[in-house]
Order: sequence, then C-alpha cells, then structure tokens
Amino acid sequence: MLYGDSGSGKSSLVNAGLMDAAQDKGFQPERVRVQPTADQEFVVERIAVDDAATSYLPSIFATADDTAQHIVLSADAFAELLRSGTSATRTLLVFDQFEELVTLFEEAGQRRLQQRIVDLLIELVRSEVLPVKVLFVFREDYLARVKQLLDAVPELVDQALRLTPPS
Repeated sequence: MLYGDSGSGKSSLVNAGLMDAAQDKGFQPERVRVQPTADQEFVVERIAVDDAATSYLPSIFATADDTAQHIVLSADAFAELLRSGTSATRTLLVFDQFEELVTLFEEAGQRRLQQRIVDLLIELVRSEVLPVKVLFVFREDYLARVKQLLDAVPELVDQALRLTPPS
C-alpha cells in the first residue's frame, strides 16, 4: 500500500519511476482503476511508452494489435485474463486512485459490487499460485476505510508506505 495526502505525489512517483523499475525487475506493470458499473468493474489504463501516447507497453489484458488506451473489463474477465496471462511473466497490478473503491461505490450504492471486487483482490493478494504483486495507491484520509475493506489481509499494514510531499 502506498498512501499519502492529496497532492503528495503518489501517482507521479508511480508513473515517473515505479513502472520502469518494475520492468527492470522482470515485472509486467499494469495500471488499473475500479468503477461501480456492473460487468465493467475494472479499467486497465495502458502505459504509454512515448509522450504522444501512440504506443503502449504490452499488456496481459490487450492483444498485440490493440491500440486502445483504456480496456474495460468485468470482474470475471479481469480475473480470467489475469489467470491465463501470468504464466510467462510476473504481473504488478497498480491500483491507482484506489480510494475510488470507497468513494465511487458508496455514491452509487453499489456495496455488493464493491464486495465482489474486494473478494477478487483478496484472492489475488493471497494467491500462492498466481505470480501477481498488487500495489494499492490511495489518499491517506481513506486509509482506515481501505484497511477495513481488506481486513482479510492484515499483513498489508506491514507492507505500507506513507508518502509525504517533498520539501
């Protein structure tokens, strides 16, 4: 978990250095967001390799000829692609703006959908079969609510980093 105040540079840190460092370590980074729409719960935001965003890193969620910047998937499709696409690579799922699992889903009254996503995420974090790492990036004021949602994996608290703004 990576958390900090709004504007502390969490997303900038992830985008400016983490993605490249993850690749150097043999990971396939995937930037993911969640949304409260049934059968469209996950949005994979492709990682551009140039400033014009005309080409992207390979993704286990996209075909080689897919040029779409965003890939919208149901929870089932997301899980299936993740299970089938991770045999050759170690995947790093970066859930940026993860507080949206709280804010967007509560506003939309989608508790059941929220729980379905949480259950899948817990399965991914706990999996000993899938070579998947998960990074949750969110605003600090949602720390307690995110921890409550992920209470089945209390060890995440020991794997958390609080980011403070640079001086």
